[in-house]
Amino acid sequence: IVSYSIRVAEGPANPDHATYLWNPLWLVVATMTTTGYGDTSPITHMGRALCVLVMCVGSLFVAANTAAFCSHITMTSQEFELMRKVEDEQWLHRITDAATNIMQSLWRE
Repeated sequence: IVSYSIRVAEGPANPDHATYLWNPLWLVVATMTTTGYGDTSPITHMGRALCVLVMCVGSLFVAANTAAFCSHITMTSQEFELMRKVEDEQWLHRITDAATNIMQSLWRE
């Protein structure tokens, strides 16, 4: 929809956008992904306004996906408590191994 709107807005000023639908579509994709190759850009104010809208929507899309991903990978309180217990058990095992090694080295002397 935005690609077609850019095509209509840019049509009189930019013949590349008016005759070939893939150019405004490429512009929307490059703008939404914040890549901005610079090979094509809007000329008219309406085309630029539409690209600004696409930039904002693209940024919001990335932010929403990042927030959703982060909420899935954060630990719950139960997972955090389990992780703390496992770390405590590992620490106790390391201390026991170290104490055993010290006792063995003293016994051998």
